[in-house]
Amino acid sequence: MAVGTLIGLAVAVIVLNVMFVRRHWIVSRGRMAHRTSIRVLRLAWDRIHHEVVAFEIRRAVWDTGRGYVDSLWFRTTGSAKKIRVDVESDPGAGSYDGVSIAPRKRRDIGRRIAERYEELAKKREELGMDPGIVAMGRYLADRTGTKLEVVTEVVPEPSGD
Repeated sequence: MAVGTLIGLAVAVIVLNVMFVRRHWIVSRGRMAHRTSIRVLRLAWDRIHHEVVAFEIRRAVWDTGRGYVDSLWFRTTGSAKKIRVDVESDPGAGSYDGVSIAPRKRRDIGRRIAERYEELAKKREELGMDPGIVAMGRYLADRTGTKLEVVTEVVPEPSGD
């Protein structure tokens, strides 16, 4: 009975988290803030990363040569730690959830990033990487006034387990 209760409680927490908790980035000159909010309770708190120095597109090429994964990161002054920007994107719809500047400007931001994506998607072979990641990286670097770097590393191929 205790195991069933724990499983039920875990499922309830996951469902409530998905339904009511929202996480996204707020971008401004020189800083990134990761906002978590609980819509129903109208609570929100930010984890602010001051003095953003650069954004980095990491190209992780599998050691077998059969694939790769692109991801977007940033780093700040005084910290060796890099922070990953998880971006869920639907370029076809022009929406980039998870990154915003101000609520009233979201549509405009999504449209501008979508335009960059379309432009970059045409050059996919030339770029050699995910155009969505490149478009978002360029946008965030421009918005924060920092540079965008590309780093390639060889990693073990993920197992199919």
